[in-house]
Amino acid sequence: MGPLATIVGKNDAGKSSILRALQLFFQDKPKLEASDVHDRASQDDDVVVEVAFTSLPEEIEFENGVQTTLQSEMLVDADGNLRIRKVYPRGDLKKCLISLITHDFNDERFAGLVALKEKELNDRCKSL
Repeated sequence: MGPLATIVGKNDAGKSSILRALQLFFQDKPKLEASDVHDRASQDDDVVVEVAFTSLPEEIEFENGVQTTLQSEMLVDADGNLRIRKVYPRGDLKKCLISLITHDFNDERFAGLVALKEKELNDRCKSL
């Protein structure tokens, strides 16, 4: 969003809900209240806030002197955006689970590599 952003819509279209979701997303210790949950949501539905960042830097530095890109580190989604999801379990709205949504391989032999522990990754390599 630039220095001036506008959200336009009819009454009860969800403009305030968008602002509240962004507030929850960017707060260090969000205070999610039961009233923040949609009144027609199932008791089993978690609260999910997902944000995609589209204007990404050309290069980043993860380690001292090592330049790379979010794309080459496979940290972007299928559209090339940095997508972060925060999930607040319905049973404990004070808890927040954070995920990075990334583009993965279609071939299941190579999918999910980023989530593997070292032993699992080594086992996968040996099997291939």
